[in-house]
Amino acid sequence: MNLRWCNFLHIGLVSLFLHLTIFVSTAPSSTNDRDAEIAAVESKLAEVIEWIYRENYAGADSVARILISEYPDNPAGYFIQSVITIKKGFYLKDYENYYDSALGWLKQAIIYANKRIKKNPQDAYAFFFGGGAHGYESAIHARRKKWIKTGYSALQGIRHLERAMELDSTNYDVYFGSGLYHVFAGNQKGIVRFVQKILPIPTGDPELGMKHLDIAVEKGHFTGLAAISTKAFVYIHYEGKYRQAIDLLNSILERYPDNLEFLTMLTNAHFYQALRRSSSDLLDLQKILENTRRLIKERKLQFFPWWLNKFDFMEGYIHFKQGNYTRAKLLLEQYCDSYSKKGSSYLTALGLLTLGKIADIEGKRDEAIKAYKRVRKYEIMGNEKQLAELFLKTPYQAENYQSRFRGGYTRIPERP
Repeated sequence: MNLRWCNFLHIGLVSLFLHLTIFVSTAPSSTNDRDAEIAAVESKLAEVIEWIYRENYAGADSVARILISEYPDNPAGYFIQSVITIKKGFYLKDYENYYDSALGWLKQAIIYANKRIKKNPQDAYAFFFGGGAHGYESAIHARRKKWIKTGYSALQGIRHLERAMELDSTNYDVYFGSGLYHVFAGNQKGIVRFVQKILPIPTGDPELGMKHLDIAVEKGHFTGLAAISTKAFVYIHYEGKYRQAIDLLNSILERYPDNLEFLTMLTNAHFYQALRRSSSDLLDLQKILENTRRLIKERKLQFFPWWLNKFDFMEGYIHFKQGNYTRAKLLLEQYCDSYSKKGSSYLTALGLLTLGKIADIEGKRDEAIKAYKRVRKYEIMGNEKQLAELFLKTPYQAENYQSRFRGGYTRIPERP
């Protein structure tokens, strides 16, 4: 499964719905009662969102349930409950267990949004919530590889969002939803592109999408932070602009320093930047890894094993660059053994290449050659195979490597 796509959908859509549910405050109202409801819902949503960004899901859940009990016909409470549910389990080992519950909340949000649309076809607020809920459905179906459902929900989502924009073009927060869709949809290939054609779903325009995100950053009432984090994700996984991503994420972490979602994104950005031979990023990455592991331990989280293993890989690579070859070898060998099956990780090739370098440094040429040959089997994210072939001919030497060969990690693969 294309996990990069699914993670992009999830992170972007969660950010969207954390912020744009407050869109209720800008929706046109026809009665004083509606104005009062909007104000009350906005107040509760603001409180929930703050709890979510602080990753206090018990506090968020408590306020969301009050919201539903006080306004059972408003889609906001059901929608924000779906966000809480997925956010709470996204990085955990048993994350799949959270999906059915989230889909149940989204179904309720769609029902009440549709009731508002039926009552008032000009209700931009209802179209926005409908689009949001369908979009979030699409992200969950994608995680489960239910591609037709993914496409159908995405189609319903963009149609609702476009209608919301038509009804109120001055609501710049809607540009975030549009930007997210265009960036995502415009970068897809394979089965996703096929589904786009048969439904048909608008293929998207990545350049337009980034422009819309910029509008949300500059003019959006509530979507600035969401647009910033999504741009950071795009920079990391689509454009290779790691330094720009680091700057954006650090601006968010100044406000939410213990947010694991942003911290894990930051580890990726520093790691990929470090692969371009930036020693300062390795030091920063080491500190971020220590902080992230501490938070996971303090919260007693059953974190998703893939991430924990990737942290070990990053640590192993740091030790290699620092000359701590024994520790580096142990961590990298463990990772490569765990992900030895072809297609299970894009880091295996880099791990084997690095193990070959360590063997050359230690004068173990036969061991180095064996590692370099194994690189040929695995997918890559940069120039690993080219380097392996080079070092099969001439042993790796750290002191003259940079002058003998120039390359870079310019492509981020399908898996995270």
